[in-house]
Amino acid sequence: MSDPLDPAQLFCTVYDEFTADVSATAVKRILARNQDRVKQWYDDVIHLEHVPTELAQFARGSEEAAFTLLAALDRVLGECHPMQWSDVKALSALKTRYIESGIFNEREKGGDDQGALLPRWVSPEQKESVADQFNYVIRVSEEDWKAVDYKHVHSGLENLPPGRFDPAAVLVDGLTRSRAIPVACAPFAEDPNEIVIDAVGDVEYALHPGPAAFPVDRMRKTLTNVLRSNAVIGLLPEACLDGKILDTWKVLLRESRGVKSPLLWLVVGSGPIDDSEPPRNEAVMLTREGEELLVQDKRHGYRIDIDTMRKWAMPTSVVQSTGSQDGKRFRDEHIYLGSKLSILETTVGRFAILICEDLGRLIDDGTLLQRWGISRVLTPVFDAELTKDRWEMYATLSLRQRIGSYVAVSNSLVVPKMRMRARKRDIKCAKGNRVNECAKLACKCMGRVNTCASYDVNNKISMKAARAAEDAPVIMLGPRAGAGRRRYT
Repeated sequence: MSDPLDPAQLFCTVYDEFTADVSATAVKRILARNQDRVKQWYDDVIHLEHVPTELAQFARGSEEAAFTLLAALDRVLGECHPMQWSDVKALSALKTRYIESGIFNEREKGGDDQGALLPRWVSPEQKESVADQFNYVIRVSEEDWKAVDYKHVHSGLENLPPGRFDPAAVLVDGLTRSRAIPVACAPFAEDPNEIVIDAVGDVEYALHPGPAAFPVDRMRKTLTNVLRSNAVIGLLPEACLDGKILDTWKVLLRESRGVKSPLLWLVVGSGPIDDSEPPRNEAVMLTREGEELLVQDKRHGYRIDIDTMRKWAMPTSVVQSTGSQDGKRFRDEHIYLGSKLSILETTVGRFAILICEDLGRLIDDGTLLQRWGISRVLTPVFDAELTKDRWEMYATLSLRQRIGSYVAVSNSLVVPKMRMRARKRDIKCAKGNRVNECAKLACKCMGRVNTCASYDVNNKISMKAARAAEDAPVIMLGPRAGAGRRRYT
């Protein structure tokens, strides 16, 4: 068994023992009554450099004492949070453990049901669960641990001065809790012929890049614009990736290593990167060295109805023959459905990739995202132009309210251009004589279409438009979205 006096291990043990049958309201009342004791126990642990045996035994004797101890340990572990490393030498072992493993507790010492104890990066607007009552850590059960593929990175930590723990400053050049992460969202695909929409049988459809899509010159120009954008992350849309394109991105990233830029990771969109059947719709995050850092299968296929097919001017072969249910005609996305969520733990947040429809399935996946405390979500989509009343905005707002997550959405120009092309005969001139939706779109947005969006800390939408496929408009992912940032030179 693990040492019960280790603050992280003890937190897990007491939390698991006492939280099953207690309400958030009861915990709030306990903590309100015991604020002075929480401070005293916190001071004792910091001063003695461990949890006193007598305190641990006393705290496990009652629910009141247990939650008081948990609140004190939460504050202790807050000194180890990567965004506010303290100078308390007694906690250096916990800091080192987090840097090396990405978690505060030692799983190999905790038994089969140990799960994980992680830094808390975000909190919901309404703290309605027991877990939400703790400000600095989040407890992940063993069941939830097994439901994800977890990976942590600490690139650049080897360059830290001796005795200094400040990985955020190394990783993202001075970003702090109060700063947002700039994300460059390149639409990348523009011509409707670049993304193939195939009918699969009578009730399914498939998306994939066309055989001559995305010339290397465009890929190189897109990467150049992302590198120049001062962004830390690059994000490309759905249906812009296959095995050949992925290999080319890796080569281009390796060739660009000499270019000075704050860019750390590039999500090169999603698509079928191998010949599996049914195909996988996989998003891939690459490092500046062209190495795969995170791979995420799309976990929910999109069901497109006949009205949307027509609005998007999808191919006749797709529209003519469809499935039907309750009088509604549709086609389902022909893909392999992934079973696990991939999570990337970094010293600036906990990242996940939700591909298009996955963002809209919060009823299915929202509780898992909440229990993991996902702080930043990257979402490539294949959709019509982004507007303030589209589903992406409502899903993003829901995540902000329920979890506190920040979401970046990146879309291509393909569907807007399909819609424009379908209505071209109805548009008389560029002065906008027609007032219908598509005429407005074509006259006003033929050059610029909203292709990326995020919510800021006040739940306000931040949207950016792109004129060409290789453009790289930047949105801010995190608090103070849209705030100014220092140029990288």
